[in-house]
Amino acid sequence: MTNNTSAENQQKLHESFAQGDMEQLTQMISPDVLWHIMGRSPIAGTYNGRDATLGFLGKVAGETNGSLSLSNYTFMGTGGRSVAIFTYSASRKGKTIKIEVYESMRWKDGMCIEHWGIPLDQYAYDEFWA
Repeated sequence: MTNNTSAENQQKLHESFAQGDMEQLTQMISPDVLWHIMGRSPIAGTYNGRDATLGFLGKVAGETNGSLSLSNYTFMGTGGRSVAIFTYSASRKGKTIKIEVYESMRWKDGMCIEHWGIPLDQYAYDEFWA
């Protein structure tokens, strides 16, 4: 995995999440990762470490009852940094959302060491998770 570009790594991480491949996700997320989610919703904040990050990802998948879909990807990267732009759609508790998200990641030795998730409609994202 260390021979992949940062954009390829980010794409592989997204594919692993979509497939529920926890083994692959665990290998791609650093034990010391900082996983930042923007906003003021109950899920916003910084998740420190792999266990907290995997817990967050599991919570998001569970809360949306399998409806979470990430699509229409564009991946870009250089050196140890990558960015993805994608459509985020899901349903939960009678609410639906479909927005664009920017996601920035830093990589070291094929592992994500820092993540920033930035919804382009922050108000809609916060309301969805409220």
